[in-house]
Amino acid sequence: MSVTVFEQDDLVELLGDEPELLALADAIALTQAVRPRHRLRRRTVLLAAAAAVMVLLAVGATLAATLDGFTGWLTGTPGTPASPAAQAEFQAANAHSYARFPAGTVLNRLLVRRVGGATYTLYGFHSGDQLCLRLVAQGISGQPVLSCAPQLALEHAIAGVQVAVVDYAFGLPNRPPRPGTLAAPRASASFGFVADGVARVELTSDGGHERAVVAGNAFLAVRLHPAVGSRVRSVEATDEAGTSTPIPFAAALSLFPRRSHGGIPGPHTVQRKLGPGTIGWLVHHEPRGQSLAQAHVPRRILVGFHMAGGVAFARVLRPDPQSSIRVVASLVGKHGRNLCILTLFHGMAGGGCSVRLAPITVGLSLDEGGNQFAVLAGLARDGVASLDLFLADGERWPVRLTDNAFAIEVPRDKFPVSLVAYDGAGRIVGISPNRGF
Repeated sequence: MSVTVFEQDDLVELLGDEPELLALADAIALTQAVRPRHRLRRRTVLLAAAAAVMVLLAVGATLAATLDGFTGWLTGTPGTPASPAAQAEFQAANAHSYARFPAGTVLNRLLVRRVGGATYTLYGFHSGDQLCLRLVAQGISGQPVLSCAPQLALEHAIAGVQVAVVDYAFGLPNRPPRPGTLAAPRASASFGFVADGVARVELTSDGGHERAVVAGNAFLAVRLHPAVGSRVRSVEATDEAGTSTPIPFAAALSLFPRRSHGGIPGPHTVQRKLGPGTIGWLVHHEPRGQSLAQAHVPRRILVGFHMAGGVAFARVLRPDPQSSIRVVASLVGKHGRNLCILTLFHGMAGGGCSVRLAPITVGLSLDEGGNQFAVLAGLARDGVASLDLFLADGERWPVRLTDNAFAIEVPRDKFPVSLVAYDGAGRIVGISPNRGF
């Protein structure tokens, strides 16, 4: 193994104008100045520092390559325009959803695969900060499957692939299986986002090894006749130079899911305790967001609808107005004092009710066991000015807060996470850890 030793002037010339790396070069120069008589020790320290610089350069190059590779997704949508029939089918399905994408959302066809007598077409589209993939199968039973990633997921990706869904079942029997038994699907599909420069994506499951189709900055793998309980266990991407990289993802949930282990990331101490509080505009019935009628959300699906007194007031909120995710805040009960929250996304809904209002009231939802993105959504009480999400890999994501509501898709392989609330002065006023599913 060979190691190159850089003198300080060489480092400055090599690093250019990068401030963080120039600071490291300055630190090396300082080491030289403090210990001028200890040549051996100085050279050892210089060697270690130069090695650190080389690591930083390598990481920087990898990140730059990844971001460049995902440019197609971050600045537009890869692929070609979907057929008029496919666009019309999507618009019809969207019109009947409680969590609708904005009118005018346009699909692009990314790739098509024909296997086992069925045709699988993968589409992609943008919606606000969401980058979405939709898989439609013809010639086999099963509803289209949708997965949306926040733009932050691709911006922070350190590998050339972001898995979206694993082990989605097509071709399940029309009749339920006998009690005590499970039915095996005819096919199982996995797909995701791909950066430029990725030549191959390969998956290993309990049933063997399979190479995915890669096109349109996406990948799709279809397994025929998987055994009951069979799961994808690993995903690997290979670039055009032949270098292979393992891709992180979360396995599809089993009957007995395991929560993520490890320490909770982010800060652990509240710096200012908020006294009793509320959401003023909600208590005073201000018309924020949309009414149930405007959002085409029926009152009967709200959490707490059947409580004595029913729903006194409800509004449908969209933290990101271009996203499909909606947060319904309602006051229910005889005196209208119980606050209920319902999250609507991808044709699914989940929520709950509470009398006490914490600084942040958070719910975690997942629409399908193989989806790689869980929805973290809820309400923040008055006094909370901003939110940050701390992820297990050390990332820190800002979370949009609109009319006290928030919603963000979180990669399941990056749990545990912690949602941290701040007041207007930047002091921590609430912490909500979550270990996922």
